[in-house]
Amino acid sequence: MKTVKRYFSTLVFAAVVTAIPCSQAFPQGSWPCAEDTKRLCPDVKPGEGRITKCLKQHKDELSPGCKEFLQKAGTKTKIKKVCAEDIKNLCKEIKPGGGRIRECLNSHVKQLAPDCKKALKTKKNKQK
Repeated sequence: MKTVKRYFSTLVFAAVVTAIPCSQAFPQGSWPCAEDTKRLCPDVKPGEGRITKCLKQHKDELSPGCKEFLQKAGTKTKIKKVCAEDIKNLCKEIKPGGGRIRECLNSHVKQLAPDCKKALKTKKNKQK
């Protein structure tokens, strides 16, 4: 159970889905959405998903790097939610990080819940 809890806490993108300001989650200037945030959301207070919400409201104006970053973050979050039971049951001994949980899920693909299989397949298609 500790591994599952640790997995969920490590997968959370601090700059995207938590109250940690982006400046604390990424080294100075390295966050892919830094310039977009300055340009499109200059008066938005960081935290509680406000910056992400603002960026999503301006999705047609985002730089390609920021769009890709937000898309990947959303996909990881979706897999984490959709596959939670499968992770708990099939990958509880796997140390999170480096794609190990996804690798574990892929190795048990025949045992996965249909929604989890679909989320993993969507992730693979987006990587191509």
